[in-house]
Amino acid sequence: MAAARKAAAAVAAGLLALAAAMPAQAQEEEGTAVTAPSTDRPALLQAEEIVHDRVADVVTARGRVEVSQDGRVLLADRLTYRLREGEIVASGHVALVEPTGEVFFADEITLSDDMRRGVASRIGVLLEDNARIAAARGERLGDVTRLDRAVYSPCDVCADDERPLWRIKALEVVHDRERHNIYYHNAWLEVLGIPVAYTPWFSHPDPTIERRSGVLAPAFGRGTDLGSSVQVPYYHVLSPQEDVTLTPMATSREGLVMIGEHRRRFGNGLTVSQGSITRDSDDDVRWHIDAEGEFHLDDVWFAGYEAERASDDTYLRRYGFHSDRSWVGGQGAGAVGQGPVGFHGDRSWLTTHPYLVGLTRRSYVSVEGFALQSLRQEIDNDTLPLVLPWAQYSHVTERDRLGGRWLIDASALALTRIEGTDTQRLSARVGWERPMALASGQLLTPTLSLRGDGYRLNDLTGPQDSDVTGRIVPEAALEWRYPFVSSAGGLQHVVEPIVLAAATLSDVNPGAIPNEDSLDLALDASNLFSVDRFTGLDRVEEGTRINYGLSYSLGGKDFHASALVGQVYRFEESTLYPQGSGLEDRFSDVVGQFTAGIGRHLDLNYRVRLDNDDMSMRFSDLGAGISVDPVRFNLDYIYVDEMRQGGLEERQELYAEASVAVSPRWTVTAFSRYDLDNGSPLVTGAALGYEDECFAILATWENNRTQDRDFSAGQSFGVRFVFKTLGAVGL
Repeated sequence: MAAARKAAAAVAAGLLALAAAMPAQAQEEEGTAVTAPSTDRPALLQAEEIVHDRVADVVTARGRVEVSQDGRVLLADRLTYRLREGEIVASGHVALVEPTGEVFFADEITLSDDMRRGVASRIGVLLEDNARIAAARGERLGDVTRLDRAVYSPCDVCADDERPLWRIKALEVVHDRERHNIYYHNAWLEVLGIPVAYTPWFSHPDPTIERRSGVLAPAFGRGTDLGSSVQVPYYHVLSPQEDVTLTPMATSREGLVMIGEHRRRFGNGLTVSQGSITRDSDDDVRWHIDAEGEFHLDDVWFAGYEAERASDDTYLRRYGFHSDRSWVGGQGAGAVGQGPVGFHGDRSWLTTHPYLVGLTRRSYVSVEGFALQSLRQEIDNDTLPLVLPWAQYSHVTERDRLGGRWLIDASALALTRIEGTDTQRLSARVGWERPMALASGQLLTPTLSLRGDGYRLNDLTGPQDSDVTGRIVPEAALEWRYPFVSSAGGLQHVVEPIVLAAATLSDVNPGAIPNEDSLDLALDASNLFSVDRFTGLDRVEEGTRINYGLSYSLGGKDFHASALVGQVYRFEESTLYPQGSGLEDRFSDVVGQFTAGIGRHLDLNYRVRLDNDDMSMRFSDLGAGISVDPVRFNLDYIYVDEMRQGGLEERQELYAEASVAVSPRWTVTAFSRYDLDNGSPLVTGAALGYEDECFAILATWENNRTQDRDFSAGQSFGVRFVFKTLGAVGL
């Protein structure tokens, strides 16, 4: 009821302002500055005629009366000030313009009793957010303002219909300024003129109170796993910088779930912590925690953390904490979000991650830790490592006399497991690079580096329980680029052949070094011209290889396109690269990437990888967005062959989404994620949205065929009603 609260308080403020704006003495001339009663602040009274009857001791102002004080302006056709009685009467098109932007209207207002008592008839208020309130009569006594037969609505009124889309009608509204409370008696919520909700009494803080403890709007739901459910949040303010929300969720099948959220803002950061706990129908205690915080210590250093943990693999999905189920999209859906429609996917991993980071213009320092929890059935969490600490340092020097820069990197890492090998690693690298532009336009960048890695291993499964090992990795690389640029017809063309030659000693990956951070390796356009494509330090690309390709870009007004295609050739055979990576053979797979865009109407991105032997498809990823008012269409297609999946079956999926703004206020959206191999949809959904200046409604439906042990997604339906400036109700 935030806006209704604001409107009632605004009326009260207006009555007080009218009292403060009245002059104590009137002069028989236009545009005279006078002093308001009980204050030293000057007020300016202007009118076509000002008359002071000294016998009756009455001051009368007529014709375009205007009283201004402290940025507040009172307008009326007539103003009468009875000095003996201390009574002021303003009548005829009375309007008060507040400095904050509100405008108050009344047929007549009377102020008396040393300005502490006021009565107004037929009050209207236009708030700064264009919401409106009207009352048949208003009365002020001291710090209490009472409005009779009041109506509030932020909705515009159509010319052929005097009823707004929704409004609140109350027989009485009372604003107690001392207690900062607003009280409603016999209030109805009307939609299209039809009463839909009634309460005999309720109250809330006035606009001077930014936050106050209390019960929030309930939420209702029904699902396959939990049955019927209801949530009733309670919000409690602990301090101006801290609050907590406790939400009991009662379910018909799994009993009571307690949900909590704590927020705290500091001078240099903030923390947000969420969690839940329950005892389910099997008498098992299940819970989760999701917390994060960040603090800016000074201009260089900042620290933070995220903590995610759950009692078991399926708890988050079964109880609805696993994904952000925020339907968004389409024109006219601003009240419920922006961007592509869809349910965002389930989380497969939970991460606990404390960190300390320092960043300057040329240096980077970080100390981090990681603790992982898998939510996948096939992964044993006892085999996952605790990473603590992981320290990194990087520095880039100024250019030296030869025009090059020195690159310095160092790191320290410790991994500990309940079951499996423990690893400690120290690594340092010194490199030098010198970008050069030749007179012909060719670009050369030579790079030299030397890296050393030292390992200490415990709990080995081999003949010995521990081991200390290490290696030295010298590396040299030379990148050559030769861009050709031309312009014609308002378009700019850039063709650029690229070659990167790199050499590293062979046999720099001894079997004694475990592979902890370099397991995910796949050749694509993003790492085609990398000297080392492994994602971590435990594995190093070895031998001599040449990366070569051709880049092309085309640009013009509201149009761009680019293409990149290339391949890797290695001079030596190697068993280092896993099957499916695209680097198994001396000639790698061929990779390419293509992008195009036309203003906001087209956005295209395509990545592909072809087998080197027969040019068969090994990987394909297409993303396309088309927007031609009133239709918006998104398409995502992915194909992965069985080799890239490590021997698993090939996967081919299509995600399609369409949104149509059938009118400026109505939007229809549908989406589907389809398994092309099995010929069946995985997830299907639709949404219907409406939005105007005061109201929004969003209806959603989803059919999710995901199942995992005690979790079955099934079908879900939701409706959310948003009464702007008032609140939202959802199912």
